[in-house]
Amino acid sequence: MATRSVIAIRESNRIIGVYCHWDGDIGHNGKILLENYSDETKLRKLIENGCISSLRKRIGTKHDFNNPPKDETTFYHRDRGDNLSVLSWKDENEMVEDMYDCDYFYLWDNGQWLVSEGKGFMTLEGCFE
Repeated sequence: MATRSVIAIRESNRIIGVYCHWDGDIGHNGKILLENYSDETKLRKLIENGCISSLRKRIGTKHDFNNPPKDETTFYHRDRGDNLSVLSWKDENEMVEDMYDCDYFYLWDNGQWLVSEGKGFMTLEGCFE
């Protein structure tokens, strides 16, 4: 069973982000985001590729959707040919409401990762202390 999540970044007047289907829990996606995507430029490149099947340590390059290289993220658009999908919301409340079937919400905000299970956000780093 999938543990669905949202990976997003706050901009000045909106939040943009993507859906991620697999392994959205803090111990997997949370850890990968904290350790590998705490650079805003790299995070924006991740989001520009659209919704994600499986998040990994590297964005990687186009590959077989069903046979990804180790540690490379698998995207629905790049790797399977689906339509590109980058989502946008006015704020975190709209994001959580719109993506109600997701289990975790990761939000890059003012240089740090925040996480929510749908009710309030806390620092992601604090989950590992």
